[in-house]
Amino acid sequence: MQEGQRFTSAAHAVLIDNRLLRWLGMFVQTAARRIVFFPGFAAPFDRLAGHGNPKPAYDVEFTLDHVTLDADHREWHLSKKVGEKPHRAAGKTIDVGEGSPQPAHPRRHG
Repeated sequence: MQEGQRFTSAAHAVLIDNRLLRWLGMFVQTAARRIVFFPGFAAPFDRLAGHGNPKPAYDVEFTLDHVTLDADHREWHLSKKVGEKPHRAAGKTIDVGEGSPQPAHPRRHG
């Protein structure tokens, strides 16, 4: 993602947990049709570890800034701050079709 890249929409991600509102982060959709999640960590997230299988296991320093779902929605990657390299491939997505069906009676909030 280029610095200053325009986004077309944005949404805060929150969770209500035991009557407490917890901020998880923010999703944006870029003009290039990528979906980007900026996590709302309280402290720096500075390591990545993976179990391997089939690739080798790893545990590396990596200060996460955001997670990007590519425009084709088939792959996603992890990024450090804008302009810092390298990005880290995070794998392929799983096709879930059209998602879950809408409930017969939508739940009302409040």
